[in-house]
Amino acid sequence: MNVAPVARFMSKVKPETLSPDACWIWTGATKGNGYGNVTFRTKNWTAHRLSHHLFKGEIPAGMDVCHTCDNRSCVNPLHLFIGSRADNMADCKAKGRTAKGDALGDRRGENASGAKLTWDNVRAIRASSLPSTILAPTFGVSPSLLNLIRKHKIWKEEQCQAA
Repeated sequence: MNVAPVARFMSKVKPETLSPDACWIWTGATKGNGYGNVTFRTKNWTAHRLSHHLFKGEIPAGMDVCHTCDNRSCVNPLHLFIGSRADNMADCKAKGRTAKGDALGDRRGENASGAKLTWDNVRAIRASSLPSTILAPTFGVSPSLLNLIRKHKIWKEEQCQAA
């Protein structure tokens, strides 16, 4: 292992957090979403992915580096593990970190920020036999959105009946 990149990386970690069990807090640049951001060998990395790369080895293509601690600013390699995107999302859901159900309160459907449709619009879209490409401009939305509505992928019935 080349010591220089590790030393440079570690200079951006809050020194008082450096114990094996603690979250190592990244103090360098961030992406604005809580994840550290760093350039290493002319490539931009999230700090936790670079930590895994430096201390644990290569990250297989298409894989996520997940946190056991759920702390986005943590770069402790003992808190990091490789998982698929599905693994990462399942872990997120299992730990209650997704905005689903009651966490959204009444901000779904027509109450969502920026919603262009109402439940009455959705019912009319589903009842119409016109092609989505013809109907979409009437509602000011894309044909692909209409297709998702018609397939009940969004604007789901249980939400519709509650409205």
